Amino acid sequence: ARRLRLAYVKAARDLARRGAKKTKLNLALQGGGALGAFTWGVLDRLSYERLIDVRAFSGASAGALNAAVFLSGLKNGGRGGARNALRRFWTEVANAASFANFLFPPMLLPGQLALIEDAFNASSRYGLSPMKINPLKDILARHVDLDALRAEDAPRLYIAATNVLTGRARIFTNDDLSVDALLASACIPNLHPTVMIDAAPYWDGGFSANPPIMPLMENDAERILLVRLMRSGTGKAPRTTNEIDDYIKNHLFTRPLDDELERVALLPRASRTPIDEIDASDADSSVSFTSQPTPRLVNDLFEKGAAAAEQYFAGLIRAHQEEHERQAGAAE
Repeated sequence: ARRLRLAYVKAARDLARRGAKKTKLNLALQGGGALGAFTWGVLDRLSYERLIDVRAFSGASAGALNAAVFLSGLKNGGRGGARNALRRFWTEVANAASFANFLFPPMLLPGQLALIEDAFNASSRYGLSPMKINPLKDILARHVDLDALRAEDAPRLYIAATNVLTGRARIFTNDDLSVDALLASACIPNLHPTVMIDAAPYWDGGFSANPPIMPLMENDAERILLVRLMRSGTGKAPRTTNEIDDYIKNHLFTRPLDDELERVALLPRASRTPIDEIDASDADSSVSFTSQPTPRLVNDLFEKGAAAAEQYFAGLIRAHQEEHERQAGAAE
């Protein structure tokens, strides 16, 4: 696999040196707890691609954190800096045992799930979080460079958080992005402290836009790559209490994406940017939103994400080679 990877990286570099046209790509990064380590693997592999011009990222929850950390590293240290930034971030998350339960909650108790579902109709509960300090705040402060993200030449960011009072998504962009906005995007109620921004309470962006798609339709990218971590359907009826709980949570966090993709399908064909998908469930359906981010699981998901991205980018490189050869033949 490593030899194949090196061969494709070399082919991409050769094509880039010969002036092959780059593919303008937007990335949409779904949130999904520990499954975000799969997206880390995808982004790590992306950092080697010389024929990809990343124009924008959208994300919610873990997807938002991955995007912000990746771009911070990219702006400050190039491709290698992006890889190192994500590796340091996920290593710190996986090793922080006292912190892991707050960013990536274990299986919720039945009463807790009911509270989450009722909260949008009883927004006064937004201050009830048992935690008044979110340990993620210090980690993000160490790994996210807001000044770099606000630079004029930085790829665009669209980060979703959910306004508790309205139930609607607020999309933060480079100009108004903050550590608090990232905390809001990854805020699971009753497990994390509610994040207040402009006097409004915010929770996890996965409730309302997981991830945002429509903003990515509005720039000049040729394709959108959606890194999907969860699906609402499992292909079989859940039987145990844990399976039912998992099913309901997956539905809560995937329904916004399904709804938005349906709206995209109604757009005129000329207005729709083609959407490709890399799906974590194709690599490992046994891992879920509620899995704990142990170092072993994080590294395993990273490898699976990198392998899935390998296949995707290999297809793009083959398309570049065929197009370059076609143009060369036409010029003769």
